This record gives sequence, structure tokens and C-alpha cells, in this order.
Amino acid sequence: MKNVLFFVALTLSLLCNHTHAYDKNRIKAITEQLNIQNFELADENNLPNTDLLAWVIVIKTEEEANGNRTYEIYNLITDTTGKILGKDKDVNTYEDELTSAKIDTANYRLNDSTRAFGVRLTTKRVSRPFGSSDEKISLFVFQDNGLKKVLGNVQVYAHNRYEMFEDCTGSWNETKAVLIISDKKTNNYNNIIVKTQNTYHGLKGKKKKVPSVKKTLLKKTHQNYLNLTGLFMHKKVDSIKRSLGKRNAIQATPALMACGEMNFFVEINE
Repeated sequence: MKNVLFFVALTLSLLCNHTHAYDKNRIKAITEQLNIQNFELADENNLPNTDLLAWVIVIKTEEEANGNRTYEIYNLITDTTGKILGKDKDVNTYEDELTSAKIDTANYRLNDSTRAFGVRLTTKRVSRPFGSSDEKISLFVFQDNGLKKVLGNVQVYAHNRYEMFEDCTGSWNETKAVLIISDKKTNNYNNIIVKTQNTYHGLKGKKKKVPSVKKTLLKKTHQNYLNLTGLFMHKKVDSIKRSLGKRNAIQATPALMACGEMNFFVEINE
């Protein structure tokens, strides 16, 4: 049995009760440095045992006729005055509304000297018969006077309703995941195990199916943790590199954890 240093589980109900207020003076200083006027979402949280704060700020930049929405997402480290010390910017397009952005300061201990923090983003589709919800987490570390993403867009919750009856019963699929920081290391960084449970809730009058559980092992390779399991089954590294260049293949796979320019990766399974 594997030794585990840390175990973190997420459920949607826990997320809904997990809220933070941000300091108005700090947010003013930050928006002035970023040269932005308005934002959709913002959250801050103190990094444990430091005088630093982690931030996520979300700006909606475009909403297309087909309903797709494009957001700029600023992940930041600041001091107590709001001075930006480290910055990472993502530009993402979602089919659904981005409704929540939260800083997670759980003990993501990657090695003896490196502790990461998380940014959790939740999207929701508001529809009475066919609503859906999706949450992903990314991990960041502040080192060498910069902010670096080490793990990106790991799905930790998903809820999709398929059929609906007049009495509000129906069928839906629910996915929950937990992150386990292992004591086994790769390139001096602890491996991360993603344990995913998928449950199908049957139609009216039928029992739900027994949950299926899958474990995925993430290993540190150069700069990032990356999981390609279930996406590319190529045996040759060159074939994987060519596939990574296909943007549509990447977008079509929610389970892909993509970081940076994706120069560093490993195919892992357990």
C-alpha cells in the first residue's frame, strides 16, 4: 500500500460553502497595475506561513452568438499592499458561464521546499431540464520571483443531466475526483494521484449504477505535471509531439492537463 502525505477531496457542496472576501484597497491597486476597469470574479487568500497573497481575477472579454464565452484569467501573487510579485495569465473559451473562481491553499506539498496553491474554476449551464456543472483545478508555485503553473485544468467535479421528468426526477452522470500527494518522487517532486469516481444515476424507478473508480498517476517532467492517459496511445515520443500540435484534439479532451507550451510531458497510467 502506498504511503500518502496528503489527501484532498472536493465536493460541490464544500465548494459552495467556501467563499472569500477580497480587500478593496488591494483589488484597486491590482486592477490599476493590470490596467483593467471591470472584472467578473475575484478571490484572494493568504499563502500559509508567509506575508504573500494568492489571487485569481476573471474578466469576460467576449460572448459569441453561439453562446461561447471568452475569459482572461489572471493568477497572481501579491504583497499585502497589492503589489504584483508574480503573474500568470490564461485566455480560455467556455461553452458555459464561468460562475466561480476560488483560491485553494490546502497543503499541496510537492517536495520539502515547494508548496503549491490551487485555483478552482467552475462553469455552469443554467437549464432546468439539462443543467450541467464542471469544476477544474490548476496548481501554481511561486519561486524564482515568478509564478509558474505546474498542473493545469484537472477535472475534480462534473454533473450532467440527460433526461428529465415532470416531477423533476431523471437521469444524470456525476464525476468526483480527489488529489492524493504521494511520498514517491519523480525528478525530486512528489507524484500526484488523481482518483476519479464516476456514478450514473438511472432513470425514474431504476437504481443507480455502481460507481466506477479510476486512478491516474501524474509525474513531474521538467517543468510540469502532465497526464496524457486515454488521449494518445502512441508508443513513440515523436508521434505524441505531432499529436500535441493538433489544437482540435486538445480541445476535445476535457481530461487533458495541459501546461505552458506542452514541451514536457509523460504518459502515465495505473
